Amino acid sequence: MVVRFIATLFCLAILTIHAEAQTARLADAIRLVVHTNVITQSDIDRRILPAVMMLQKQYADNPEEANKRSQQIRNEAIQSLIEEKLIIQEFLDSKLILPQNYVDDELTRRIRSDYGDRITLIKTLKSEGLTYESFQEKIRNEIIIQAMVGKYVESVRIVSPKMIADYYEDHKEDFRVEDQVRLRTLLLIKNEENPQTTQAMGEEILKQLKDGVSFEELCSLYSDDRTLSSQKEAYLEWRDISSLQPQLAEASRNLKLGDISPLIETDTAFWIIKLEDFKATHIKNIEEVRAEIESIIAGELRASLRKNWIDQLRKKYLVRYY
Repeated sequence: MVVRFIATLFCLAILTIHAEAQTARLADAIRLVVHTNVITQSDIDRRILPAVMMLQKQYADNPEEANKRSQQIRNEAIQSLIEEKLIIQEFLDSKLILPQNYVDDELTRRIRSDYGDRITLIKTLKSEGLTYESFQEKIRNEIIIQAMVGKYVESVRIVSPKMIADYYEDHKEDFRVEDQVRLRTLLLIKNEENPQTTQAMGEEILKQLKDGVSFEELCSLYSDDRTLSSQKEAYLEWRDISSLQPQLAEASRNLKLGDISPLIETDTAFWIIKLEDFKATHIKNIEEVRAEIESIIAGELRASLRKNWIDQLRKKYLVRYY
């Protein structure tokens, strides 16, 4: 019996070792080779793990959707890794040099900001199955990629006024805004035990408003939302009426400029609002959106330049899948 038991334990140990070895081989399995640069299964897994874990929590009751989205993330990660390897290879073949002090300075900055000290970094890397040398190489590659993208992609030509005007004409509906208001608000959070006392206070404030006391003064005295109540008129933000609580939105639509609402009750509070300004649904003029359009066009140009550049690198360097 004892001999048989020992033999069983020995077999289980062998199976465990074999399973662990198999897992290690799968993690180190080569999935792609970009020119001479290898991308392993563990490279891909490490890239997607945080996002996949988040998806599994988010779609715990829908594993099919979780798997679908996980596969999409995996495909995107593979393409990202390919692009990075292509860019690194182009850097090497271009005989460019990255001074070591650039890497050392960024490494020091990253350790201080993310880990506090080198010992904590090394412990963290060890827990993740990584080495200090691999982390240093990662920093080096990130600097190279940023520099190469800056050289070939970020130098976008100036966006001309004609390009902005043409974009505006073609996308006017994108700049349509619905009814907007600028409101001054007085908020009274309900007394949970006796909301009638809060309501009575609101009615008393309305009487004072009718007697000529300024809205701003009463806000400073009574409002439970000091950030809004203390704002000067020039700094009140424009807000889409549809973004307001339904009760406030309905009251806003029934006010004229300068009008003060009756007491408005919501689930947790009573409100009094004053309509300071109103804009009907309209399309923003080009001057209002010029900077936004310029940013959009510049982004599109950079995306196009990057795609063309990466396409050229794909033709230059062989990418093999396994």
